[in-house]
Amino acid sequence: MKTKTLPVSVRLSAEDAAFLAEVHLPEATTPSEKIRALIREARQRRQGIRDYADGLRFQELQMGPVALALRRAETNAGKHSELLVHLAYWLPEIVAFFQAYTPTNGGEGADIGDLGESLDYLEAGVADRVVSLMEAVLRMGVTPHNPCYSADLIGNRLGIVLELCNLIASKKD
Repeated sequence: MKTKTLPVSVRLSAEDAAFLAEVHLPEATTPSEKIRALIREARQRRQGIRDYADGLRFQELQMGPVALALRRAETNAGKHSELLVHLAYWLPEIVAFFQAYTPTNGGEGADIGDLGESLDYLEAGVADRVVSLMEAVLRMGVTPHNPCYSADLIGNRLGIVLELCNLIASKKD
């Protein structure tokens, strides 16, 4: 069933009208569509996003301008950082998962089963994502020249990580 819409009239400052004209929102081209999209975004932020796919899409929209600005700056500077690329991809993923599967928010995590199972699922999913980022960063340290702005950035920081790994490995034996 389609929800009945209500006409609303608003007065905008010249600055707000210019912003509305220039803002790019998916599937919103007219001022009315853009205002509805902005209200939808504000509602999602206030109520929390309970669906993983919607949350991921929302987080990617939030990070999109930052990632684009980074790529533009890298292109202009003739530099590239795989570390920042991985982080820009990882951040929306971890935030969307955390929002959707935190059992107390009434989202997808609430459908998993009892509270203990939901918390276990959340923790395991977060661990998977954190370890995935760790693996990606550690892979950058395999060669002496990693794909970051500073070729030895990761390698210079691996000493403590290797120490910790050795300690963990020795405790398992």
